[in-house]
Amino acid sequence: MKRKIRVLSLLCMMVILSGCMKLNVDCGIKKDHSAYLTYTIELDMKELSNDLKREVVSYFKEFTNRYEEYGFTSVTKNTDDTIDIVLTYQKSASNYEEAYENLKTMLNNPKISFLMSTDMTTVAEEYEQGFTFNADIDVSKIIETSYLNTLPYNINNMISAGIAKSEINFSLSLPQSTIVETNGDIQNVSGTTKIVFPVSLNEESSFHLIARMSIDNNKAVNGDINSLTVKNKQIISLYKTLIIVAATLVVVVSIGFVYLTIKQKKDKRKKA
Repeated sequence: MKRKIRVLSLLCMMVILSGCMKLNVDCGIKKDHSAYLTYTIELDMKELSNDLKREVVSYFKEFTNRYEEYGFTSVTKNTDDTIDIVLTYQKSASNYEEAYENLKTMLNNPKISFLMSTDMTTVAEEYEQGFTFNADIDVSKIIETSYLNTLPYNINNMISAGIAKSEINFSLSLPQSTIVETNGDIQNVSGTTKIVFPVSLNEESSFHLIARMSIDNNKAVNGDINSLTVKNKQIISLYKTLIIVAATLVVVVSIGFVYLTIKQKKDKRKKA
């Protein structure tokens, strides 16, 4: 229930009385092995009265302070009609396996995660990292089972109207990876693989991902491990062939040198 109340605060209280909110939740692993969780919140208050705007700004300030206590950094920009907030939680690691564990801890923390359930597994090998991710959230169910049902009818309608005009997106970013399977939209930008999952406000949303990442010297590299292995084998084979050719040439030259030496000695004896 605590998680539901926090999610409700994020999804409902910010659209108080016909406000319109856009929420982007981004999490993942960076190239430097750090795991992160970021909430980007945009609130349109054009339709709110001045008194309600002041209440919303006050609530946002309290909300931001609470997440700063949880370890988030925050950047807030306010205008007369809009509020933009970026909240970021980040934790460093020495390798990708540790980074995945840090991300798993973040997404399973009821104080800071907006997901209802999360299942993550990782498989680390010398040259490859495997990763699976499954999670879900049901915004409509949260609202149905929350204390909002006890609020006056007109308040409920106004909040519902605000939610209907709002938008939520969830994305997970990884260092350049091969996506084996997912129900999200894949985007590859500047060495980062980003999977974007839309979040429904009317029914349960589920997120699924299976990925693998090729690693060299503790860094993500472009291309899958199989192609790299084949390429390395081809290089080794060529190197061995060159060595054999070089050795053969040395033997042929040596035999030729010996033959010429013997021939020259025989020619001298004949002349003598």
